[in-house]
Amino acid sequence: RNAKPGPEDCCVILGAGTIGLLCLVAAGKIAGFSKVICTDTAPFNRELALRLGAAAAYDPLQENAEEEILRQTGGGAALTVVAAGAKDILNQASRVTCKCGEIRLVASLTRPIPYVAYDLAHKEQRLQGVWTYTSEDFALAAQQINNGLDLHALVTQILPLDETQRGLEMLRDKTEDVAKILISL
Repeated sequence: RNAKPGPEDCCVILGAGTIGLLCLVAAGKIAGFSKVICTDTAPFNRELALRLGAAAAYDPLQENAEEEILRQTGGGAALTVVAAGAKDILNQASRVTCKCGEIRLVASLTRPIPYVAYDLAHKEQRLQGVWTYTSEDFALAAQQINNGLDLHALVTQILPLDETQRGLEMLRDKTEDVAKILISL
């Protein structure tokens, strides 16, 4: 909602789990970023990101994701969304964000993460938490879906009500390729 991309602006999403994937859809199909690039360590999440419209999806443990992002964006993203909690994630976000760019933190970081704020100051970046949403946000989301925004790819399993516990364990333990589980009655 707060992002105001220019016509050539790129968005980078660090972490392509369910929240990151929804951020991808919002950035590319609603906010209007010209290109969205994702990173994630899980092959399934990267594949799903590409299916949902990411221009590229990198494994930061197996590839030089930062170098590729900087190359593809011409010096960094206008907006970087942190949707994962890796120990170097905030430093990585600053490194892949352009001068005067924005970093939005949507991940629920529940443990201390070391962060060197040099790039934040030197590149005059803005770091903002994102958690608050309004009734208008829900109405906009419903309107987008009712007008054809297709999120079916995110529903990876449909389980009966009596398998809800198994679904929660599947989400927690990642025992299967999973994004969202729909519980049917």
